[in-house]
Amino acid sequence: MMRLALCVLAFPMASWAITISEEEREGQPVVVMENDLYRAVLAYRQARLPLSYFFKLSGHEEFVMPEKLLEDKEHFHYFGGIIDCIPSTSGEDPEDRKGLLWRVPWDIRLVQGEDSVKFEGRAEISYSDPATGRRCRLRFEKTMVGYRGTSVLEMRYRIENFGKQEARFMLAVHGRIGVGGGWDQGDYFYAPGDSCRLYYTNWPSVLERGVEPPCWLEWPLKEATDYRPLDSNYHIFVYVPADWCAVGDEKYKEAVFFVASPVRIGKGTGQMKMGIFMTTNGYVVEPSLTYCGGPEGWTTPGGTVSLGPGETCEFKLYMAAYLGIDRGQVEGLKEARPSFLVLERPEIRRRGEIVTLKGRIALPGFGKLALEHGRKVLYERDVGPGVVEVEEEVRAKAGKLSLKLKDSLGTFVLVEAR
Repeated sequence: MMRLALCVLAFPMASWAITISEEEREGQPVVVMENDLYRAVLAYRQARLPLSYFFKLSGHEEFVMPEKLLEDKEHFHYFGGIIDCIPSTSGEDPEDRKGLLWRVPWDIRLVQGEDSVKFEGRAEISYSDPATGRRCRLRFEKTMVGYRGTSVLEMRYRIENFGKQEARFMLAVHGRIGVGGGWDQGDYFYAPGDSCRLYYTNWPSVLERGVEPPCWLEWPLKEATDYRPLDSNYHIFVYVPADWCAVGDEKYKEAVFFVASPVRIGKGTGQMKMGIFMTTNGYVVEPSLTYCGGPEGWTTPGGTVSLGPGETCEFKLYMAAYLGIDRGQVEGLKEARPSFLVLERPEIRRRGEIVTLKGRIALPGFGKLALEHGRKVLYERDVGPGVVEVEEEVRAKAGKLSLKLKDSLGTFVLVEAR
């Protein structure tokens, strides 16, 4: 039989819907994307996309929002949520913070589909390269897609140089996240890898090693992975080159994942740098295109990415909330995909006509597991959010077997065998 180690809800996927609507929040126009697993608020005039992500399974808001929403194009406010910082995260001027997107108007379009909804946002920025003096013009497009029956929020990025000269820039997806409803002792950050790029720190236990940032250090680094609220104001900022990262709350067994596609920059490709700014007062997650975010990036080799006239930079970033997954499982993951996590790699073992399926995955929503023999479905079962343990025996004649996960994002082959 197939066992579900944890299935938080058990409704069939067909009963779920996804909606998108225009509303007001604190007197400001916002867009709301909502299904039965989350409610995301997009404050596009303030370039907070999203501003809020309320995870219904846990009853927790996953972002920290320290200020009420208002419209101010002259002074930066920490409203919370995600702000895409381009052409840099900070500059020499104190008001040069978190890029330019919050200063400029946005054009938006909403699309309601049967299984998904879309928010399409576009803004244009113009700036002078601090190092070269060149005038740069970028068109920034962000499409956010919500699907029925899953906590996954897909973010599609497209940045185009529509100027006549080379345009250099930095981009950080600055997420003021507080998984589990806020910053608590026991919260943690994790990204796969064995080394990290130290950007800056004042943490005594790191500086005592004689390191001088920027430099490479072994990863994981407890000062950057473990949130520990202290009276002392210590902080550390590191980047891990990785395709995914997670922030978890061990108390609630809750985690928020960010999974990135490869990054296409002009004619080349690159990998996301998962940044974490860990302090004794909170933390910020920053998937980034480079290992820099501040003014020094303009003069640091590799500190910026570059687009020629007409070239584009494109990638996808998926955010998903999970319940019922602990830190050990996160750090031991075999693979993280946009719509599932591999805790133990699924296997298909054959002994004559007896086929045994084994494995363990975690899901952010509803779907179906199906074992297919050619075009014939030998076994199919509804599955839901949480950890799914697969243990099944079926009969099958010789030939190719495929164990697949089917959900609102598509069909994914977990394992194949003959």
